[in-house]
Amino acid sequence: MARTTASNGASKGTRKIAVLHATSPGCWWSWGYEGTLNRVRLLYGGRVAVKTYVFDVYGKLEDYLRHNGMDAKRFLAWQKESAALMGVPVEPWKGADGIPASTTAATLAALAARRQGEAKGNRFFRALTRELIAVGRTADRALFVECAREAKLDLARFEKDLADKDGLTRDMEEQEAPHMPLGFYNVAVTDGERTVLLNHAFEPDAVEEAIDYLSGGTLAKTPPTDIEAYLRENGPAPPIEIARVFGLPHAKANASLATLAKKGQAKEVLSPSGALCFAPA
Repeated sequence: MARTTASNGASKGTRKIAVLHATSPGCWWSWGYEGTLNRVRLLYGGRVAVKTYVFDVYGKLEDYLRHNGMDAKRFLAWQKESAALMGVPVEPWKGADGIPASTTAATLAALAARRQGEAKGNRFFRALTRELIAVGRTADRALFVECAREAKLDLARFEKDLADKDGLTRDMEEQEAPHMPLGFYNVAVTDGERTVLLNHAFEPDAVEEAIDYLSGGTLAKTPPTDIEAYLRENGPAPPIEIARVFGLPHAKANASLATLAKKGQAKEVLSPSGALCFAPA
């Protein structure tokens, strides 16, 4: 397992394993990790906890660039490099003017959705992240409401929570995040005593290896098989995500999706730049 660290602690298999990740709907790494985290959820069920923490990427773009020693040109190049590393479709920003001035509104919207429970919050988060990162839409109230409908949120409650900016900011600040170097680009696999940190773990195999290591290989696995059900549950997904979630070679994932589309059980959707995803029919 590349780029890992582990501390000494509890004996193998004695504690529940958890996979931890810092997220933001305005962060492309979050879109890249969808396949990995959903693979873990489906493969292990409740035997492994998946815990995500929602944080803001930046309040003001100019401050973020200055802090990280970048200009807009380098930031755009980094987006392109990141998309190639993750393998998932990322809609490129159209020059410096296309870079979002802030990610805060999207972050607070995700926290507002979480007030209606983890499952619906995760569904909203995915929809919003997909639209911002893979489709390239603007984070505004119309998009938030659209994603809330997709996640089947109580819209009146969502609108009320969305207006509570001070409370949502406190929600973000008061998350019980672990004391470890957890970032948008990595995941932590832990049994509460020992921790394995994995950078850029967009292929799920490394995470599974870490879980097997910490559990002593004792956890049962139930490989997912129903791609159509996955699309209905999660919405549009790129073929590479399907390959990762279902443990398939890329060619077989593409063929399976094409078969579903031919049967009318899925449909092809394209991003503005032509990137392909498959959506529930």
